[in-house]
Amino acid sequence: MSDAAVMDHASRANSLTEPLRRPGTLVVIEGGDRSGRSTQIQLLARWFERQDIAFILTDWSTSPHISKAIHKAKSEGALRPITYSLFYATDFADRVANVIVPALERGEVVLADRYIYTAFARDAARGANPTWLQALYGFAPEPDVVFYLRVPPAVTLSREPSLPTKALDQYEFGLDLGLSSDPARSFKLYQQEVFDEFERLSSEYAFVVMDGEQNVDTIHRSLRDVVKDMI
Repeated sequence: MSDAAVMDHASRANSLTEPLRRPGTLVVIEGGDRSGRSTQIQLLARWFERQDIAFILTDWSTSPHISKAIHKAKSEGALRPITYSLFYATDFADRVANVIVPALERGEVVLADRYIYTAFARDAARGANPTWLQALYGFAPEPDVVFYLRVPPAVTLSREPSLPTKALDQYEFGLDLGLSSDPARSFKLYQQEVFDEFERLSSEYAFVVMDGEQNVDTIHRSLRDVVKDMI
């Protein structure tokens, strides 16, 4: 690699970590499984379109370079806690570099279905050190707002998964953790640990907490009112 190429690579890498304000707006919707995130993302996206607001969507584990490898490894049961963390961090880093930061620099709204806090909650449930996780994701741009759809595990258990494939994913059920050999009980125990971690994160990072048990339209109006004031 030439010296010029090395310098260009270093410059682009540094641009991910520089604490500079970019003209765009980063809106994050967080929450556990089956909390209604995807529904609220879709409703906000439609509202942005009606308002003629330039925006992009980004979802968890959707890097064109990494996501297939994640799904393949999960289907084979090949991910251990450390590789689980690093695979998802790599996917996220690719999306930050190629999707999120460029959109923010163009002055667009980035609407993120899950962000680093999903990794913090899931990885902590798998025994990862929170300080290590913060360092691992230290390159992530700081969101302008993080909405947290709060849905207790008891309600989560009563809801259907958003995708049929999730009902077959051992990692979604926490079966890789050895909590229980019974999928239903493992899911319950795992979701409780993830929920407890989200509760801690919501205080530490000042999430805007939304009651995820409310009517879909009521939640949407609340989200929209906050976002409207920001952009």
